[in-house]
Amino acid sequence: MRRHARAFELFPSERQLHRRRKSVPLPPKAFDALLLLVQNAGRLVRRDDLFELLWPDTHVEDANLTNTIVALRKILGKAAVETGSKFGYRFALPVAPATQGTSKSFFRQSIERTASSRSNLTEFS
Repeated sequence: MRRHARAFELFPSERQLHRRRKSVPLPPKAFDALLLLVQNAGRLVRRDDLFELLWPDTHVEDANLTNTIVALRKILGKAAVETGSKFGYRFALPVAPATQGTSKSFFRQSIERTASSRSNLTEFS
C-alpha cells in the first residue's frame, strides 16, 4: 500500500531543488553539498573533500558539515545520505539524468513509502 510519494528534481544552473514541481528552499551550502553528492551518487565522498569544495580556504568546524547533511536528510529522507564511518558521505538514492523534455533537470526520482516504512525507489519520467 502506498502512503505517499515524493519526487525530486535538481536544477543546478538555477540552483533549485523541486519536490512535486514546487521549489524546496535549501541553504546555499546544502545545495552545493547535494549537487556534489548527486554528481558522485553511489560513491563515498570524503569529508576532507567536502570541506575543501564547500568551504575552500576557510577553516570551519565539523558541525558545519554535519548540520548541512542533517538539513539534506530532513528534506530528502534519512536514507538519502549514508554516513561512511567518519570518512565521508554517500548519496544512496537512485539518480537518473533528465529525460527528453526536462532537459533542465539533473535527476528525477520517485520515493514511495509503504505501510511498513520500507522504501521502493523507482525512476519516473
